[in-house]
Amino acid sequence: MRLGDRHLGIVGTGLIGGSLGLALRGRAASVLGWDLDGDALRRALVLGAVDEAASSLEALCSRCDAVVLALPPRHVVGTAEAIFRSGALPVVFNAASVQARAFRVLSPLFSGRYAGFHPMAGRERGGIDNADGELFRGAFCAVVADERTDGEVVDLARELARIIGAESGLLGPDDHDGATACVSHLPLLTATALALAAGEELDRRPDFALLAGGGFRDTTRVAAGPAWMTADLWAENEALEGCLDRLIATLQQMRRSTADEMEDLARLGASRREAALSRTFRRMRP
Repeated sequence: MRLGDRHLGIVGTGLIGGSLGLALRGRAASVLGWDLDGDALRRALVLGAVDEAASSLEALCSRCDAVVLALPPRHVVGTAEAIFRSGALPVVFNAASVQARAFRVLSPLFSGRYAGFHPMAGRERGGIDNADGELFRGAFCAVVADERTDGEVVDLARELARIIGAESGLLGPDDHDGATACVSHLPLLTATALALAAGEELDRRPDFALLAGGGFRDTTRVAAGPAWMTADLWAENEALEGCLDRLIATLQQMRRSTADEMEDLARLGASRREAALSRTFRRMRP
């Protein structure tokens, strides 16, 4: 199954779906798009992110060999079930940043023709007008699969990742969500908490904002994203609660620390940060 001979559908023409369409321009037989937001879909067509705007989800699926769901996690299962009911049964890829719950429902439903396809890339500002065909270049793309997933589906996902400029690797759904909870979703909660805590102080002393420099800006950057996304990740990623508990325990440990103990924690934190950024995701298999 080679992408250049296939008709690809993108459901959700926001930042991720639009960027995917731009990256695939001229690389698939055709790219069709559909979105409940008609304005976003028309804008994607104008920008060249899709070759054609489908009139409905069913119409898109009837013409596509593979469909990428570039949707918030809470909408993935319902949309995929609607695709299944359409009877068209294309290969379905889920580009959301939470995978395990959807995988448990959809993998058996699609009999191996379903996989996660999650490129670790994004921006604080979403929407089709922020789409960029280079967004995924150099990123890691998690192909989420298990032993039931059709090998051709995995191969197609990896080819898709290669074409958009990403490195790909295989992860199981629970491993994927554990990883994203730790390195992606927990940082979002942490940034939000920092912005809230600092904001309370700034409400009392607005002049303190004059001293807010790069450190505050960098550590709260992801808190500028849409609030619904934070709520979605909290509701959908079952691994996130445990990660937050570990963070709270670490903060409590820091609160009890002496200056010498705090120095040790800071040194250990710097070492673990360096180690984390130098590693690649563990593959399920070569």
